[in-house]
Amino acid sequence: TSNIRCVQQQAGLIASGGEPSVRVWSMATGQQTCGLEGHAHYVSCLRLDKERRMVSGSWDRTLKIWNLPEDGSEVRSVETME
Repeated sequence: TSNIRCVQQQAGLIASGGEPSVRVWSMATGQQTCGLEGHAHYVSCLRLDKERRMVSGSWDRTLKIWNLPEDGSEVRSVETME
């Protein structure tokens, strides 16, 4: 992997690198706790907002908002301009 994006949340690490998915890891166990699938191209940015929702941006020109730490479900997908 040549590019890794990550953010830390409470007791975990959220990361993506060179793939169209985002992975959530437990810092306590080192185990993956959740995989966020839905982008069609590489994830290029990650951000955790004040309500602890995860926002990911991808080269597929979409932003996706995810429920964390609840269930990792996709809340919304927004297409961006070219």
